[in-house]
Amino acid sequence: MPKSAKIASSTSHRVDPLGPRAGNVQRPARNSYNSRADDESDSFVFQVNMPETDKPSVTRLLVIPKLITFDKLHLVLQAAFGWGNCHRYTFEATKILKKGERPGWTGYGKRIIHMVEHSEYEDFARYGINGYELWKMSEHTLADIYESEEYRNRLSLQYTYDTGDNWMHELIFLGSAPPTLNAAIDIPETIKVVCLGGQGHPVAEDCGGAGGWERLKAQFSAKDGDAGLKDWYKKECANTDGKALDPYKWSIVGVNTALAHIELGL
Repeated sequence: MPKSAKIASSTSHRVDPLGPRAGNVQRPARNSYNSRADDESDSFVFQVNMPETDKPSVTRLLVIPKLITFDKLHLVLQAAFGWGNCHRYTFEATKILKKGERPGWTGYGKRIIHMVEHSEYEDFARYGINGYELWKMSEHTLADIYESEEYRNRLSLQYTYDTGDNWMHELIFLGSAPPTLNAAIDIPETIKVVCLGGQGHPVAEDCGGAGGWERLKAQFSAKDGDAGLKDWYKKECANTDGKALDPYKWSIVGVNTALAHIELGL
């Protein structure tokens, strides 16, 4: 089975859903971007937002290696946002909308790539879904999108965690990190993933989606908040810190400590 499957219609000629481009470009294989000059960066910078959160919006500014695979990127986002890693997840790459183009029902452009875990790949490939590519997360990297002639500047990336509560994370690509970044902020070169900033307390696992998160925050801000709900959060929630919930409180030191312990396989 190839690394990626083209899930397309039965016609032999596939129309590029991203529109025309110059030349007949093939997508490079994994790690084909590994050779670089010493003054070139090996990391990207992303602003990652949770669009369904408010007051505050939960965000993180992250430096992430270009050659990280998407299954490892999942672990990075779990640590950065304080999740408990106890639900299913997906990545999708969608077409960047041009001026005047209308988004689909998801609020984004046409789905171009859908990424699944290795164990799910065969089922998706067997039954197929018309119109997009299917990738194994463990066999593709960020560079396959952001340094590929086929996809560069043409796709946006979304990560969805917990298909029940359906927490969307938008990965906004800001460009390559300066190659001297670690030295400039006095971080060892062995540290490959760094959180530079952000805001917002980690969202509670299994709180019931955006509406449930707002209700939970309201209980802690009210004098007569629901004692049972507050007790659930402090004692039973999978990613609780055991304390009263302050929506604005988070620890950049705690996030970077968690990120430093992830085995990236690079």
